[in-house]
Amino acid sequence: MVPEQVQFLLMEKPQRGQDEMPCIGCGDCFDVCPVNLMPQELFRHARSDSFPASQQQHLFDCIECGDCDNVCPSHIPLLEHFKYAKSQIAAGDRQRKEADLARRRMQQRNQRKLSAARIKHEQNSKEITTDSSKVDDKLTYIQEAVSRTLKKRADKPSLYQGNDD
Repeated sequence: MVPEQVQFLLMEKPQRGQDEMPCIGCGDCFDVCPVNLMPQELFRHARSDSFPASQQQHLFDCIECGDCDNVCPSHIPLLEHFKYAKSQIAAGDRQRKEADLARRRMQQRNQRKLSAARIKHEQNSKEITTDSSKVDDKLTYIQEAVSRTLKKRADKPSLYQGNDD
């Protein structure tokens, strides 16, 4: 059983050693693309490392069949450029994800350090409060002792009192 529509392309084998020439804009690559992409535009963006523009031209819809390479009269390795652009975009996405993960981890670490510092500060302020109350107790004790001593001295007759020779 044969499907209703079968598409295939018969090509001569490309000769080895043919140099790549500039694109002449013939549009043959567009005509053979099974996904109806615009390989000329994709090539232009990939060659200039304009990866966002490549994505806007639906680079990832390319099935990498290689038909555009085979029909190109300028012998441009279009598929190589498309694969390169896809790999660069994937690497950039991977780096962004890793950077986001590192950023989130750093923020969490800073939050933990901040929480630990707050707890330590609260504990230190409690200790200072209890220390200051201890100091107040000691001051009160000393003041009471001094006042008792002064009172005792005032109550006792002085040895030198009344001795007016």
